[in-house]
Amino acid sequence: MNIANAIAPLYVLEDIKIDEACENKIEIVARQAGLISWIMAKLFKRILGMTFTVRSEGVALSDGWYRWIPMAKVANFGCGYTMNGLLQVLGIIALIAGLFTLQSVGWGLLCIAALLLYLYSRSRRFMISITACSGEGIIFGIKRGVIGGQTLAEKDADAVVNIIKNLVIAK
Repeated sequence: MNIANAIAPLYVLEDIKIDEACENKIEIVARQAGLISWIMAKLFKRILGMTFTVRSEGVALSDGWYRWIPMAKVANFGCGYTMNGLLQVLGIIALIAGLFTLQSVGWGLLCIAALLLYLYSRSRRFMISITACSGEGIIFGIKRGVIGGQTLAEKDADAVVNIIKNLVIAK
């Protein structure tokens, strides 16, 4: 799943609706991550991104393409948080190198270490992966936006996991 996390598209959460009694049990609307996407959303009031919908019949992802997986055909389901470990490793290496070379270029390396560790702390993302029996799948990540967007609350993430898990088990 680590390779899939690396190539999965990332989105910034715009709106989430969770209601287990409704037809659309989960509806996540998100825009593409990045400054240009945020500017486009603000200037043109149009969100370039995706809509993820979970119903009792199946899950759908609309991101320019429409993908539908019936619940009876779901073979694998995974959700969880991931962070960019490469940023952490590079930050620690820069920190150690900066401490050993304080008299020459150490301060620059300490600044780079601080930047890398800050970026690592901001790299947390909630990943959703659903695979059908045929091998086709839906995978995407939701991250906290630097500009705009909203954070995904822990209770909402838990509700998403529980609703999808219960629907997959029931079928």
